[in-house]
Amino acid sequence: MIAENVRGTLFGNIAEGLYSAYVSSSAVSNRSAYVVTRRSIKEYFDGIVVAVAAFEGMQGERLIVAQPGEIYYEPELRHMLAKLKNVTVKSLHCLYEKSCGGIIFYKTRQNVKILLVKNNNGRYWSFPKGHIEDGETEQETAIREIKEETGLDVTLVNNFREISESTATYGSICSRHASSAPMTTTCASSKKPKPPSTSCAIKRRWAL
Repeated sequence: MIAENVRGTLFGNIAEGLYSAYVSSSAVSNRSAYVVTRRSIKEYFDGIVVAVAAFEGMQGERLIVAQPGEIYYEPELRHMLAKLKNVTVKSLHCLYEKSCGGIIFYKTRQNVKILLVKNNNGRYWSFPKGHIEDGETEQETAIREIKEETGLDVTLVNNFREISESTATYGSICSRHASSAPMTTTCASSKKPKPPSTSCAIKRRWAL
């Protein structure tokens, strides 16, 4: 159901920006859902399923719907769903994912090397990154994920931020990766820093 277009009918305002509704599509009819929005919304509305949630003590899953054009990442959705009384989110699968990381570079007089990482079961080398957690800034996420994946303490380079967006090959999950800043592990050193061993199943290598 994630990424499914639905037609809905509101039947309750739970809190600011959070509603209860019934939604229908080609796959379901009058299914109970929660609606999140930052805009005004009419009683009868068009929406898209941006997440599927399971709650403690409740059977089945509940659809989370937003109006077209609105993007919600997991931390914000969890914050919105926390407004529900006597209900605790057990699991949450989201349409949009946001990761933050950085470009770790090591500069010498001769050249600049970039640190790449790869999961032991992965196919591709990439920059260290990970999902943003509730209450974190992009910079805090980047620093934490880099530490977890490489063991390195890094320094942010100011005034740089790049965003890359990609869609999963199976078409239902859209991943948005934000690289908040390049990182430097050291400067003006004659020895290349070696990432310490960590508990993560991550391979690392320095590349030109």
